[in-house]
Order: sequence, then C-alpha cells, then structure tokens
Amino acid sequence: MQRWKFLVATVWVLLSQTTYEQCLATGCRPMSQVVLPQIQRVQVVASRAACDTLRVQMTQAMAQTEPQVQQAVEARSPGNSLRMHTTFVCQEERSTRSSVPSL
Repeated sequence: MQRWKFLVATVWVLLSQTTYEQCLATGCRPMSQVVLPQIQRVQVVASRAACDTLRVQMTQAMAQTEPQVQQAVEARSPGNSLRMHTTFVCQEERSTRSSVPSL
C-alpha cells in the first residue's frame, strides 16, 4: 500500500494596505470611489521575526517619504488634493504540498 506524504510549509507575508482621502478646503474624508483599502503582497519571508523586522523598516521608510509626497501633491492643487496612508502587516500563510508516495 502506498502512503502519500504531505509537507506543510509556513511562511510569513508582508502586506501593505493603502487607503486614500480626498482633502478639500473644508477638510479630509475617505474617498467614496475607493471603499476598500488596496492590499498588496510586498514580500514573503521565512519567519515572523524577519517579517516584523521588514515591517518596521518599511513603516519607517514610509514615515520619511509620505509627508514629502503629500506636500508636493498639495502644492500642485491647493484646496483639492489626495492623501494616501499606507500601513504594513505580517500575515502567516500555510501551504500543503503532496510529495512522492512512500512504499
């Protein structure tokens, strides 16, 4: 009788989540056209610790660049601009694969 072996691989995925706000002279509010945040896979890593390290690095990089981008956008169209907020999260992902049957 043959027995199939199954391998379960666990990896961690760094996801980015981006939301948008429309800013007018009266204030900012979430954009009505983009109801759900945009979620993208950034990178797959082998451990939670590696994912957390990468998440911190990406968060710091965005904290440095987002304000500069926002200022440039607001300067081009005063009174009506788009504001973007990006956050990063680590998510565990498991996959099961079958291997060659053992005899």
